[in-house]
Amino acid sequence: MPDLRVSAPAGSNLHEFLHGSGWSAEYARKSFPVLVRWAEEQNADPSTEHPEHTYKELATVLGDVRYTHAVSHALGVLGFTLNELQGQHPGIFGNGIPPIEMLVWTQGAGRPGDDAFSFVGISKSEVKNLPEPALQAIAARVRQEIIAYPHWRVVLKALKLRPLTIDLPAMKNVVSDPGFRGRGGGESREHRCLKYFVLENYSRVGLKGKHIGHVEEVLLSGDQVDVFFENEAQGRLVGVEVKSRISSEADLIRGVFQCVKYRAVLKASEEYEISRTSAWSQRAVGVLLVTERPLPAQIAELAKRLGVTHVVVKIPDDYVTPMSASAG
Repeated sequence: MPDLRVSAPAGSNLHEFLHGSGWSAEYARKSFPVLVRWAEEQNADPSTEHPEHTYKELATVLGDVRYTHAVSHALGVLGFTLNELQGQHPGIFGNGIPPIEMLVWTQGAGRPGDDAFSFVGISKSEVKNLPEPALQAIAARVRQEIIAYPHWRVVLKALKLRPLTIDLPAMKNVVSDPGFRGRGGGESREHRCLKYFVLENYSRVGLKGKHIGHVEEVLLSGDQVDVFFENEAQGRLVGVEVKSRISSEADLIRGVFQCVKYRAVLKASEEYEISRTSAWSQRAVGVLLVTERPLPAQIAELAKRLGVTHVVVKIPDDYVTPMSASAG
């Protein structure tokens, strides 16, 4: 798409957003890339429950929790700016730019503040007369539209902003790194130790209730999951990829993508069983990346964006790896 010629005459919302030096304009510019990142994170894994991003959270990300209440004014500037941009270029941004400022909610309310509803045509007086369940339903519907909108990066570019990025190496450098496929020569002692520790101590990675587990579960894709758990009572299965303390950063990145793959394959396998037999009861699917050391910040951010849950586990010094391959 070619660069848009955005007109921003003095006194317009676009001029205030692009050139304003006041607090609200500055924080509107800072807020928009953060909101786009949140929308993209949630769009990356639509099957999971979406977190409720709050004014306090946004203020914290922007650098000062004291701005929890004031940040709503910056979001108002952003909302008016997007409306004006859409008016200048109807049809360029799909069916219309959703009010991304409504992605931020009042903590515990299940919806944004009253003023935010003006961006979907509901006045403040009308908000006062609507029951809370109706307002929450409207907010949830708008949030889905925001998350599903495919042109946020185009809108960012039109407003001369860049998406938030992570300082990650180029893909070719990751896959060519000697550590990308582990250390070679078979499974390391450290990897085996972590694998069996997780198998025997699954509560340490946040799994509650009675789980039956085993190692090296073979999936329909031919992949083998390091540790695999089933909870019959909960109707849930969980695949776990482990990376020991000797894993390189390239191998940790690989671990994130292994989890993405396993999640997709496990979900597809449940669909396979449903298609195969009417007696099958579909199970919920989860994946975990378990490491012995914290992920580097940029890899942790990557995992978060891709919806991969990460857990750090410390193995006791006196732990002895068992010979058995299953636990329950």
